[in-house]
Amino acid sequence: MARLVDLPTLQGRTLQRANVQTASNNALFTTAELTDNINEGLATLYDLIVNQQDQPYYLSSVNFSTSGQKDIYVIGPAGDIPISDFYKGKGLDISYGQQIIISAKPFMWAERNRYKWIPGRIFNQPTFYQFIGKSGALATVANDSLKLIPLPQGQYACTLWYYPVLAPLVNAGDKFDGINGFEEHAVLSAAIKLLTKQERFDHVQILMSLQAKEEARILASLPNHDAENPPRVQDVTLTDGCIGGPFY
Repeated sequence: MARLVDLPTLQGRTLQRANVQTASNNALFTTAELTDNINEGLATLYDLIVNQQDQPYYLSSVNFSTSGQKDIYVIGPAGDIPISDFYKGKGLDISYGQQIIISAKPFMWAERNRYKWIPGRIFNQPTFYQFIGKSGALATVANDSLKLIPLPQGQYACTLWYYPVLAPLVNAGDKFDGINGFEEHAVLSAAIKLLTKQERFDHVQILMSLQAKEEARILASLPNHDAENPPRVQDVTLTDGCIGGPFY
């Protein structure tokens, strides 16, 4: 079962860790500042968790289809791949029909022209993909995109596996899944920021030490999502054990 924690609980814990929960300390910070510090701490914690690639947490997926003679697919709510919260890609499955599904492989940017001299897909070679980031940092720029090589020759069903961005907590009912109490890392981060603003550096050092221990616990626990079996060596042969598909 998930261990969900709501925003008021995180706020209360932060004030306790910083020892500023009494009413006389209300002028030291605003509720908006407290909430912002918590959300920044949760973002850092979220990165710690999703960066454990061997045992993924918070993984999501979406289905989309290719179209003939198109190799770049826009990721966005109104794009080719209907995602509004894309953060990091995890993998791409492509269905060739008749229950034949392959795992597409990522390509290096220097290989982007690898198949342009060949009209279609090479027999028994995988389809390659790469995520193309936004063209700028402003909110008005285009969405992320996914590039495929070789050029698809028709319409094929695909599943994109990805990590969503972490939505900030705003309302009292908003909750974060701390998995097993990992939200303490974010609570300590928020408390440290409050204390740093007050120049209470002795207390900051204590909380930083506690946060380092909490981070060590998190990093030691996350790789063992499958408590029985360790991760296996990755396939580096660039083949998927399948016959030629529709891109051929």
